[in-house]
Order: sequence, then C-alpha cells, then structure tokens
Amino acid sequence: MINDFLHGGGDNFTAFKGTKLVGAVGTDTDTFVNYIQTMTSAAKKVVPPVLDRKTLIQ
Repeated sequence: MINDFLHGGGDNFTAFKGTKLVGAVGTDTDTFVNYIQTMTSAAKKVVPPVLDRKTLIQ
C-alpha cells in the first residue's frame, strides 16, 4: 500500500512514479480525517504524546 503523494512522485521523489499500483490508501489528509472520525465515533480521545525533546538551557 502507498499513499497518492508518494505514488505520484510528490516532492520529486520519483522512485514509485510509474510503477504498478497494487493498492492505495488515498491522500494523507483523507487518512488523517478517517482516523479522527473513527476515534470520535468510538468515543476515544486523540491524545498527543508528551515528547519532552527540548531542554531549556540558560
């Protein structure tokens, strides 16, 4: 499976362009919207992870 952006050669990434398409998941936006709708209908909150990747140095 591949998304439309990669299969279409988005951002000049042409490795998959012109190859046989076996299955597609649609656009990134459609996939994200479907995820949010699924979580909402299941009454689950979408909670972002705490990353703690930055440290303030003074």
